[in-house]
Amino acid sequence: MSDREQGYYDYLNRISAVVPASLKMYLVGGAVRDLILNKPLHDYDFVLEGLVREIAKRIADAFNAKFYVMDEEREIARVMINEGDRFIHFDFAKIVGGTLEDDLRNRDFTINAIAIDFRERQTFVDPLGGISDLREKRLRMCLPDSLRRDPIRAVRGLRFALEYGLSMDDELIHEMNGIPAFLPNCSAERYRDELFKILKLGKSVSIIQALERFSILDFLFPNDSLNSTDELVDRARSMDRLLSILTTEFQEAESSNLISGLAVLKLGAYRTELRSYFDAEKNYLRDRRSVLRFALLAALYKVDPKSEPQKKILNYRSRQIVLSGDEIRNIAKMFEASSEIFAIVESGDTFADTDIYRFFKKYSNAAIEGVFLYLANAYEKAALTPDSGAWTDALDTAAKLFEARFRRYDSVVCPEPYLNGAEIIRLLGLTEGPEIGELKERLIEAQIVGAVTSRSEAAAYIESLRAP
Repeated sequence: MSDREQGYYDYLNRISAVVPASLKMYLVGGAVRDLILNKPLHDYDFVLEGLVREIAKRIADAFNAKFYVMDEEREIARVMINEGDRFIHFDFAKIVGGTLEDDLRNRDFTINAIAIDFRERQTFVDPLGGISDLREKRLRMCLPDSLRRDPIRAVRGLRFALEYGLSMDDELIHEMNGIPAFLPNCSAERYRDELFKILKLGKSVSIIQALERFSILDFLFPNDSLNSTDELVDRARSMDRLLSILTTEFQEAESSNLISGLAVLKLGAYRTELRSYFDAEKNYLRDRRSVLRFALLAALYKVDPKSEPQKKILNYRSRQIVLSGDEIRNIAKMFEASSEIFAIVESGDTFADTDIYRFFKKYSNAAIEGVFLYLANAYEKAALTPDSGAWTDALDTAAKLFEARFRRYDSVVCPEPYLNGAEIIRLLGLTEGPEIGELKERLIEAQIVGAVTSRSEAAAYIESLRAP
């Protein structure tokens, strides 16, 4: 038995111990689909005859996990288990429509309309032939009006098609072509969630082409003028290539051309650190890779035919799909960081250690994403010219920033000053105020360049700054 299967049975055994034997309960939806496809399970959806809140609370207690009601009216509850490096979700809902078969028939696609009796575990309930569709790599609706009843299912269908390599049947394609008219009736939050799920897949070019084919991209950016569809595709391809080269396991084919080969040569040493950085928030819906892809997508569209500042465009787009204030600010800072790198390189300057310190202090969590946006632009340009000099300069700049962030963090990016604010106040007999912060910043920069190497030198340096 594989570790995946063992974990699956362990969960079900622990659940069985607290669920009354008389209560009918089934594992349904994506968990069953992924189980059949032998994919890892992270979320488990259960339907049961009743007692949803009570059963969810019992299971939360058994796992020492968090429990909350997601939808009071529809009787949906969630148990969230912290496994250390990931979260496991158990969702519980009451069977809709009277019978299990009715419940399954009212779902989105046949591949998600399969159930397993969580006690017997070998018995599949498959009223619409979802297992056969999985084997045949076919995507079908459960009902002819499935998408019109919930238009967000159209975006979900694109995700399934791309993720599992499924072909849409003719009836589904016909419905997909008419679905944009219904999308405005959907909540922005639900569209946002599905959009970021699809962005997590990577495959940005395929995603853009699929969204555009069915005019769903127009729903995200309505009545706007795209700078260039080709530009969007080229930039997306460049970003996906860079993320593949620098944040995943090394593949020999990655270095098969000069541009990619140079990237691997100069930046491949940071692959482990970069992968950890981008995987750090993998348990959340809007992980770092998908936010970066969204930012790239949004930035290439205009708010109106007039030329608008990029920051305004990004803020507008981010608010449109209900991102948080922190996310909106972070996306804007990504592009500001990218622009600053470009300006420095274009001027012929290089990043000194003090410049690097100021850069990471200013842009914080958006700094690394800013480097990737800069590289994506440089990668795209390098693909159009045989001259690799500019691409080499871009890689050297990125290497310097990565080296500081991942190898010299304590000495360049976030050094601890030899004297803190309180010590500076006592030393100079001052009161708290902006001047103390300014003195501390100057001390840190002196430490970075090696002008100050000890506490005594720090005290003498601070006193010299105040000398007449």
